[in-house]
Formats: sequence, C-alpha cells, structure tokens
Amino acid sequence: MNKRFNIDWDNELTQEQLINLILTDEDLPKLRSLTIGNWGDCWEDETCQPIIDMIVENAPRFTHLESLFIGDMESEDCEISWIKQGNYSRLYAALPNLKELIIKGASDLRLGAIHHEKLEHLEIISGGIPSNVLAELQNAQLPALKTLKLFLGVEGYGFDGSLDDVMALASKDLFPQLTHLGLMNSEEQDDIARRVLESNILPQLNVLEL
Repeated sequence: MNKRFNIDWDNELTQEQLINLILTDEDLPKLRSLTIGNWGDCWEDETCQPIIDMIVENAPRFTHLESLFIGDMESEDCEISWIKQGNYSRLYAALPNLKELIIKGASDLRLGAIHHEKLEHLEIISGGIPSNVLAELQNAQLPALKTLKLFLGVEGYGFDGSLDDVMALASKDLFPQLTHLGLMNSEEQDDIARRVLESNILPQLNVLEL
C-alpha cells in the first residue's frame, strides 16, 4: 500500500500537523510505500528535516517501509531548485527494509554516511546536485543497489562538482550490482556520455540514461 501526505491549499496544514497526520494514520502499519509532497514553505526556511527526524524517532513504526519519496511536488508547489531538503544520515538505520529512496530537491541536502544492505533504487531529482552529495555517494556502501538515477543539473541551480566527481560513480567496484545508471540533465552531457562508454561499469548495465 502506498500513501501520499501533502500540504495544499485545501487542507492548509502546518508541518507539525502534517507529521501528526502521518503518525496517526490508521493505514501506517500496512504501508509499504510512503510519499511526502509539499511540507510547507519549502522555498524559504522550512526544510523536510522534521519529517526525517519523525521517521527516525519513531523507527519501529516505519521499519516495514520499502519505498520512500520525499519532495514529491510540482512547480506550482515549489520550483525544484528552491526545495529545501535535509540530512538523511540517520535514516538508513531506521529503515532496514528500504528498497527505494527518491529525493527531490538538493538544496541543503546531506546524505551523510550511506550504508544500507537492501537499498536497490536511489534517485535524486534536482536542478543541481552539489559536490558534497556527489562525494557522499562516492563513499556509499550499497551492496544491493541496482538503480542509480541522478538529475545532475546545472551550476546556476546548485551543481558545483566536476566531471571527475560524476564519473567516479560509474564504477563497478563502487556498485557491483548496478544494472541501471542515469546521469542526466547536465551541462556536460556529451562528455559524460563519452566517459561512461569508456567506463568499466558499462558491460554490466542493462539501462543507461543520459
């Protein structure tokens, strides 16, 4: 079962009320997939950190989750480059059965030390992924990862890495089970394509998105 929680013009909830709505939802014990949309004034100082902290602090109630999408919102809610994200470093241990993590927005994003035995799909949708996030991905321990999709974005919207930072992720040694790689929406798309075609990860890929 999937459920989406969101603040919109109809309900006009505060983020605190949204969190309470999630925690008191009668379907929470049955959820396999949780989607978080607009959590408030996400283009100003209201990040999703309280929602991440809520999951961590109530971990026994979320351990059954297999899919989590934080930031599922359209441009009418918030432009992608304005979405204020959060620190995910404590989330991995709180969700041991998580197979899919999708994050939209990369402003203020911190992945931390990424270690998860079961995560198969990691996707970051952004206008610009900062170099600190690319560095955290380079140190990730995700032995089960099959799909990595990154909307890299452009310098004007937060991307400040190098081509080498990006290509460090196209390594069979880093992600031995990876079969689907997406390195998209970059100003250096032609160079990325050329380098991926020369990389040691190419033979194991079934899907390559550029």
